[in-house]
Amino acid sequence: KIKKKFMLYSPLEQFEIVPLIPLRIGSFDISFTNATLMMILSAGLVIVLTQLVTVNGNGSLVPSRWQTVLEEIYLLLAGMV
Repeated sequence: KIKKKFMLYSPLEQFEIVPLIPLRIGSFDISFTNATLMMILSAGLVIVLTQLVTVNGNGSLVPSRWQTVLEEIYLLLAGMV
């Protein structure tokens, strides 16, 4: 039985891994979780932004606004690591 929560009672609950689509093959647990969903969404966003810069920007030497936004996001994420 799965309990549905609408409010977080602890700040650590946001990091809880929750299986959205439970899948088990033998002793392997390959469930589709909330972390998997976030990784797919963020990878899709990176792909869309890269397409906007390279295809719609025509790969020009002068950076477009999209390219500047993409580079700033990259620098922000690279600075966190």
